[in-house]
Amino acid sequence: MRIGVIGGGIAGLATATLLARAGADVDLWEKNPQLGGRAGIIEDSGFTFDTGPSWYLMPEVFEHFFNLCGTSTDEQLDMITLDPGYRIFDTAGSGSIDVPGAIPTGGHSPAATTAPIHTGSTGGHRVPRERVLSLAEALEPGSSHTLDAYLDEASDTYRLALDSFLYTTFTGARGYSALASARVLSRLPRLPGLLAGSLGHRVERTVEHPLLRQMLGYPAVFLGTEPRRAPALYQLMSHLDLVDGVQYPLGGMHTIITAIAGLARAAGVRIHTGAEVVAVRADRPTSRGMRGSGRSGSVHEVLIRRSTPRSNPHTAPHSNPQRDPAGTGPALESVPLDFLVSAGDQHHFETRLLPGWARTVRPQAWGRTVPGGAAIHSPVTHGGTRERVASALGGRKDPGFGALTLMLGVRGRLPELTHHNLFFTRDWDRNFDQIFTERVLPQPASAYVCTPSVTDPSVAPADCENLFVLVPVPADEQLRAGRNDVEDYADGIVDAVGARIDAPDLRERTLVRHLLAPGDYARSYYAWSGTALGPANTLFQSAMFRGRTLSRRVGNLAYAGTYAAPGVGLPMALISAENVLKALLDDRSTHPLEPAALRKEVLRGETPCPGTLQPGAGRTGVQHP
Repeated sequence: MRIGVIGGGIAGLATATLLARAGADVDLWEKNPQLGGRAGIIEDSGFTFDTGPSWYLMPEVFEHFFNLCGTSTDEQLDMITLDPGYRIFDTAGSGSIDVPGAIPTGGHSPAATTAPIHTGSTGGHRVPRERVLSLAEALEPGSSHTLDAYLDEASDTYRLALDSFLYTTFTGARGYSALASARVLSRLPRLPGLLAGSLGHRVERTVEHPLLRQMLGYPAVFLGTEPRRAPALYQLMSHLDLVDGVQYPLGGMHTIITAIAGLARAAGVRIHTGAEVVAVRADRPTSRGMRGSGRSGSVHEVLIRRSTPRSNPHTAPHSNPQRDPAGTGPALESVPLDFLVSAGDQHHFETRLLPGWARTVRPQAWGRTVPGGAAIHSPVTHGGTRERVASALGGRKDPGFGALTLMLGVRGRLPELTHHNLFFTRDWDRNFDQIFTERVLPQPASAYVCTPSVTDPSVAPADCENLFVLVPVPADEQLRAGRNDVEDYADGIVDAVGARIDAPDLRERTLVRHLLAPGDYARSYYAWSGTALGPANTLFQSAMFRGRTLSRRVGNLAYAGTYAAPGVGLPMALISAENVLKALLDDRSTHPLEPAALRKEVLRGETPCPGTLQPGAGRTGVQHP
């Protein structure tokens, strides 16, 4: 069975790895010269910058993926657990608080928290609840009781999500069986509030101190949205940092990409960088052919344009050269396929690569555009239930936020910073209104600053700091590095951070600077509207309401990554990859696969699998259960 995967980010690499380990013949095409997508890397003058994700959360998801690949996190990554987990700078600019990190289960909190806790496994560490409650009590006397209950609910909701709503394709009655499970039914009284209520309101009912509210509400940004627009069920995010704690792989987050790429190659995946899929050829549904072919079309080949020559001409068998129809570029390669996985930007894939009849998202859902290609979206003014329902009924997709990302190599140390640092504006709601409703660069701005050199000396030269600064901004691809207003805005961000950490000369001490803005995400990754993470995990873009794993219109097409369920983030990308394999295996359960499921003969055709293309079946060989 020959499968093609479009996109060399973590979702594409993970999908290709699992499919190859199950016996498929897999090619992966990445248009950029570097793998990783947003989780890229820049090396400059002794500094090593991660260009995207910087928080390592949900360690059990990584461990499970590595187990499926016959290995473990211990073998692939050198993990440490951070303590403090992160630092929040007071909204009034008068100080900061440290959010406790995890310690070994059954152990005692270390007397000092300046050194990270080394751990060789993803388990066995938890954040001592008493440390979190003591922090809350010091800020807001009497709040520890309500926060304790909140964290218990967060953990319960997280376990429910893992068991019932993440590892599933939501296909057929069995795919929705989780909705009628005993665990879900026992929580029916809570579900209306978790779904219709907002995370912001849930947090406001729990604590009153601004810093505590921001501590519980900021994870909404990890979902591509903000607390007033995120469903209350995403209180589960607080389980990740306030119960499990925060980890970091030495060498940087890109070591995860390196590890998975190595597993992909070991499984036999042919990885092609500098190779862009420029067209997907598919047959319309017909009334003749095999069972199911009347309901679905079928992909039969893709066209590839290479920006760099193949290092080994024998690594892509069965490809045929074709003339570039525009006559302006190198010859295209035609590659026949039995199955295709789109693991890149769905907007680009559906509007630029697929024929119109094969698209699963109506063009109107992506919003209208203005000159320059930026999408204009009807704002959800206050993020209340009525507005969110109206937006969903109108079929409009929410791209989430864009990001202004600065990677700075700084001379000298910055002792005020820890590994993860959060700088929030005093009027948080106003900040989010500027981003999502007014769609202007926020003034003043909240910012996240990662300083991995505090933990990992390998990412910066001696006596220097490595800073990753992310500022949420509107998802507007007209904002790009090199524009005077964007560069001036970035200067202001650096100055503002410097002022908060007693480093007013931060800009003058900067030795290396790289800037990414929404337009750069659009150019490099074809990110819709320049979205930083992908579509926001709002109510109607979560779980079964998010993009399907299997196309409704094309029988041998699947989606993985940020546009597919379960959503944004590295762990979600790994789960989406597993969901593609589950779809091919016609596994409609809601639990993760067992490693034994990845038998080499499964996708070779030696063991027939309902719901999959049989090898060599050709254009009409799509079978449906």
